Amino acid sequence: MSKIKVLPEVLANQIAAGEIVERPASAAKELLENALDAGAQSVQAEVQEGGKRLIRVRDDGEGMGRDDALLAFEHHATSKIRCTEDLLAIRTLGFRGEALPAIASVSRVTLRTIPRGGDRPGSALGTEIRIHGGIIKSSREITWSQGTEVTVEDLFYNIPARRKFLKNTDTEFQNLMRLCTHYALSNPEVAFTLQHNQRTVFAHSAACDHHERMYQVLGKDLFGHLMPVDAEREGYRLSGRVGKPHESRKHPYSQFIFVNRRMVRDRFLFRAILDAYGNSLPKGSYPVVVLFLELPPEDVDVNVHPAKTEIRFHRPERVRDLVQSTLFDAFRKSVSVPSFFLPDPFRESGRPVPAPQAESVTAEIFAPSAAPADWPLVAETAAAMTSSSTAIPEEVHRTDALPSEKVYVSALWPSEKGAAADDHDPVSRSSLISEWDLQSREERTSTLFSGFWTAIGQLFNTYILASDGEGLLLFDQHVAHERILFEKLLSQMEGNQLTQHRLLVPITLDLSPTEISQFDSLAPVLARAGFEAEGFGGNTIVIKAVPAILAEKDCRRFIREILELYGGDSRESGMEEYCRRLASAVACKAAIKANTSLSPEGMQILLNELRKAKHPHTCPHGRPIIFKLDRKEIEKRFQR
Repeated sequence: MSKIKVLPEVLANQIAAGEIVERPASAAKELLENALDAGAQSVQAEVQEGGKRLIRVRDDGEGMGRDDALLAFEHHATSKIRCTEDLLAIRTLGFRGEALPAIASVSRVTLRTIPRGGDRPGSALGTEIRIHGGIIKSSREITWSQGTEVTVEDLFYNIPARRKFLKNTDTEFQNLMRLCTHYALSNPEVAFTLQHNQRTVFAHSAACDHHERMYQVLGKDLFGHLMPVDAEREGYRLSGRVGKPHESRKHPYSQFIFVNRRMVRDRFLFRAILDAYGNSLPKGSYPVVVLFLELPPEDVDVNVHPAKTEIRFHRPERVRDLVQSTLFDAFRKSVSVPSFFLPDPFRESGRPVPAPQAESVTAEIFAPSAAPADWPLVAETAAAMTSSSTAIPEEVHRTDALPSEKVYVSALWPSEKGAAADDHDPVSRSSLISEWDLQSREERTSTLFSGFWTAIGQLFNTYILASDGEGLLLFDQHVAHERILFEKLLSQMEGNQLTQHRLLVPITLDLSPTEISQFDSLAPVLARAGFEAEGFGGNTIVIKAVPAILAEKDCRRFIREILELYGGDSRESGMEEYCRRLASAVACKAAIKANTSLSPEGMQILLNELRKAKHPHTCPHGRPIIFKLDRKEIEKRFQR
């Protein structure tokens, strides 16, 4: 008896669905591509429970008659290609004829459609087909106005093993919304609407070009920081907008790349873009790019993967050169880029490298983080320093332009006492007073060097040198302060006692659809962290208050950064983890920076506060705070 058997058609379709339909966003992708291929001028997408419960896509395209509607659910049935030669020049998004039968085999599908003009002149009768788990349940005539509507319900209802691997609702919806955003960007002439659980997430009217659609989707704030690019070479054209390095993100979700209007996730293109940014991009960051590559269809193979997001280029070197040269030109026009920040291909290409200009934007984008000009440094007068029993060598600790008789301790220590403090008072600035500020000068002097860690000086304006009586200690001042602030913030968030700084003039911020969805999910957590923000209509929010330790000018960019931290896990454990990430991000932003001069008093205060921390040896990100060189090692070095 033969061991090999032909699989039943329904089972074969379910297996094929595993390659095409990975999650709700995969099913929505196929439906959106069919709508766009049908010449739709308006696409309406509706989802429930992140697409797990329902996905509905309706378009005003050319539609189908009854025979075509039934045939569309047959395996490998398509109107897109006819022969092998057609595969060499594909001009449509879909072409395999696998999507609808694969989706229908793992869900309950309802198709309603009518061909443009009706089956018969003057007729408004369309077709409705219902399929459950790959089996046709009904087929009938209905009254239908125009186009096609496909409803997918209960995805993977008949394959529980697949359904249990779906993520929570927020995560699945974030994936689905990013997908809709991609297709809205690549088809500006099409009006796009997305609803989730009966709430309109975005509604974009038809735009005249890609730039207008980018403005609609990304919001004016982000759009205004993107540089336009447009170049053509040997029949290949690259257009769109790219972000400056300081507009980078911690995840790749803000990279929108299209080849002949097809959304792609191509490693070759990603690598070419990253190489173009070179060393100017912060480590572990991704640039914000919206790029449209147009080339002859025969020069790209889209038949590489069932999901059709992976491609191969016939002339990859031409693509790489176009991407890199176009981005280089955009950078050169927008900012003076020092040659040592550009990748080798730019210098080797023979193109002139612009000379850096004094006081140019380059310093803002590429220079290491420096303390703001108005950062309240902990400082003592030169007279007080010279009278100290421990002299600090000039090369170890420099106190340039230190304010006389003012102790800017408040920059280091947040406290609940400063809600009504005067912002212009260096000792009591904006809720950052510590008990140290309230002591007399004699009390401060008597307790300053009484700790277990005794500050000696500062190295490179970044590291604090200290002694514990047994050896030499080096402390990274930024991560030390970050650890102190992190633990205090967590404690205050748990008790809902975080001090706010109310903004004199509220700040409005335009968010992308993804960001506004994240903001809605995180509003309660952000409130606990000291942010007072609310919707202001559409995708705009208004910020009325921030945690007291944050500078006002950091708000716009920082709000985006903390939204990026959200992984979509709305469970209690996921929110607790987000609280830690949020506290860590706020602490990192507020902590004293490297290349910041501190007085001996300020250094000692930092060490004393660090001793009180639960975990004084590492920052919240795991970076070490302390390095010790013990006495035995020192004596060994001096051969004692």
